[in-house]
Amino acid sequence: MHHFGDCYSHKNCTSITDAPEIARSNANVNYNEGETAHLVCDVIANPEPTRLEWMDPSGHVIEETETVISSPPPFRKVIEFSAHVEVGQDTVFGNYSCFAANDYGNDSHVVLLSGQKFPGSPTHLKVVVISATSLKLSWAHGLEDKTSVTFNVKYCRNNSRSTCTVVDDLQSQTLLMPGLSIYTWYWVAVCAENAFGQSRKCGEIVTSTPRTLTSKSFGSGSKVSRIDKAAYNKKNRSR
Repeated sequence: MHHFGDCYSHKNCTSITDAPEIARSNANVNYNEGETAHLVCDVIANPEPTRLEWMDPSGHVIEETETVISSPPPFRKVIEFSAHVEVGQDTVFGNYSCFAANDYGNDSHVVLLSGQKFPGSPTHLKVVVISATSLKLSWAHGLEDKTSVTFNVKYCRNNSRSTCTVVDDLQSQTLLMPGLSIYTWYWVAVCAENAFGQSRKCGEIVTSTPRTLTSKSFGSGSKVSRIDKAAYNKKNRSR
């Protein structure tokens, strides 16, 4: 419903006051990790909105916004209201809402933000001794869409990074490492990869085959325990 108001700066004119109206455009935008998403809605209102917000899919108000106003009074104002979202690992893709309200009503508009992100880093690396010359490696990965992620594993003898084995395009989160040397230390790295690229960080662990055939496991994390590392350093100094 339109409301007729006063005309302050122009003769023979009528100022119409009503609820904000948001132009229906830019319903879908695509930005990838490392880019800044610009979400824009054009609001037409008189008087100006008393509430003007962009909200993420969780309903949280976005702080990084910008407002550009055209059409001076007494005419209905055209407001370009934009939000800026730095797309990173924590960015949620989905529906972002522009909301405008004044004393006469409100309007809203939804923009779908989609894109691609690098996969998260593999975590909780764990090694279990299978035999004197074989180890079983396992890890976890927190990305929701696990079906689109593969893993690359690299393990090197004596942490030298020179005598290494590389296994690519693993679908599972376990790997049997056979044909190893008895009582030898190995540096192991696991990276995740999807269609967009490789994880910015890889999970790492230092582990060892046993001196004799025993059942032993090395816990999760990127470092061995102090006792294990001391044994590793002592062994390498003697070589």
